[in-house]
Amino acid sequence: PQGALKWVGTLPAGWEKTTAFNRILSDWAGNDPQAAAGYALALPNGADRNAAITMVATHWPPTDPEGAVHFAQKLPPSGNRNILVRDLVANWANTDPATAFAYVKDLPSGATKSDMIENIMTQWAQDNPEQALASATNLPPGSVRVNAIGAVLGQLAQEDPAAAMDYVKTTPPGSERDNLLNTVTMALAYYDPTNAATFAAELP
Repeated sequence: PQGALKWVGTLPAGWEKTTAFNRILSDWAGNDPQAAAGYALALPNGADRNAAITMVATHWPPTDPEGAVHFAQKLPPSGNRNILVRDLVANWANTDPATAFAYVKDLPSGATKSDMIENIMTQWAQDNPEQALASATNLPPGSVRVNAIGAVLGQLAQEDPAAAMDYVKTTPPGSERDNLLNTVTMALAYYDPTNAATFAAELP
């Protein structure tokens, strides 16, 4: 692959050069991600290096989603990096939400972290809502925790509305309960409007 990429580097700038580069590097990443990663990281800093890192991370073997996420973090901080990492974490959560969550919860605070946790919880709740809810509840107090619990309850309301309602009923009165009540009521209103009205009327 390195020889082919060197040849591509001699081509004039244009879509043919870009297409050939992307095809070779993506195939290499799928077959030997560590070698492709080493090539990308050795490129001079700049747009071409960033594009190569993105290409390798995107085509990292699906059997190693954690490796793809860690490699994507090699990009300089930017909105594009945040989007890429968020998408790769979503892929990771499809196969191992618990490990994906353990990684994301230790990232610096920010909107991207909150979005990733919500996405993980939504996916996790489809397969194991009990574990997802327990993990979300153990997050530190704050908006990330409320949004994470809300993501689980929103999913749970579709499968087990009684469990979702019971959780809200046992939450102490306050802003967190109000937010969760709104989340569950909206989910129930879509899937079970009669139950939603009854639930809302039962709460003090």
